[in-house]
Amino acid sequence: MAAKSEFYEIDTGVAEILHEPDGSMVLLINGVPSSHIVPGEPTRLDFEYMRWIADFLDASYPDEAKPKSRVTHLGGGACTLARYFAAAWPGSRSTVVEIDSELAVLARELFDVPRSPTVKIRVGDAREVTDGFKPGPAT
Repeated sequence: MAAKSEFYEIDTGVAEILHEPDGSMVLLINGVPSSHIVPGEPTRLDFEYMRWIADFLDASYPDEAKPKSRVTHLGGGACTLARYFAAAWPGSRSTVVEIDSELAVLARELFDVPRSPTVKIRVGDAREVTDGFKPGPAT
């Protein structure tokens, strides 16, 4: 069975969601694979670079620090890594900075992204948004 596609106009072009036969979804932005998620399985990371990031941070932070961690994601796509940290590091908080407001709405509507305060999605240019953050430790 072939993957089924849905297309959405977003601020930066076109988002395509491929619904794979195994129930997973691939988000393409202007034809480029951006995110992969499996609804209900936030710790499943199919893109290799995302596994590298998660493995590095999982190994770098002591377990007692993970629930208090604050993670900032510059660019969110389907919020795959924010979903991962919400599930794998209970009590942690993620802020996703996404330049595309329509994509941020799609992520909330379609990709079971946990609600604020667990995962906040802030729309804007990453530099401008992060320049407005209060000083303090950040992951």
